[in-house]
Amino acid sequence: MADIYRQQIQMAEFFRTYYPNAPIAINDIGAISFYGDPHITDIYGLGSTRITRIRTKDPNKAGNITPGVLSILKKNNVEVAAVYDSWYGLREGNIPPDWIKVGAWRVPELTSLGSDTVSFYGMGKENAARLQTNLAEFHAKLPPELQSYAVP
Repeated sequence: MADIYRQQIQMAEFFRTYYPNAPIAINDIGAISFYGDPHITDIYGLGSTRITRIRTKDPNKAGNITPGVLSILKKNNVEVAAVYDSWYGLREGNIPPDWIKVGAWRVPELTSLGSDTVSFYGMGKENAARLQTNLAEFHAKLPPELQSYAVP
């Protein structure tokens, strides 16, 4: 329960505060959709059937952000994404071109989450700059044990 509060509830509050009606992409829809009403594209596929269809067509690419998924994100005008990099193999050299990583939150002593770290990406420079500003402003509201860092 503590992990959910530290990561998922904070994400829900962040998106409810800064992106209440904006199109966002996430891979863990629970708290964010429960505590707010954002326009979510679920890149894992549980809440987005078009993405589920893409992921099930090629099980070998189920863990990747494929061109089909990127096409849906673009069509949905997604501004920001909050994802577990480890679920999609996102690392330097393997991040979609328009995605700009601006920060991450890490939960110490993970017990019940899909990953200890959630990364935040802006889709393009303008969205990345706004996201970076919003994350910096929200930082003071985070529980002290949640490690937050900005990407230079």
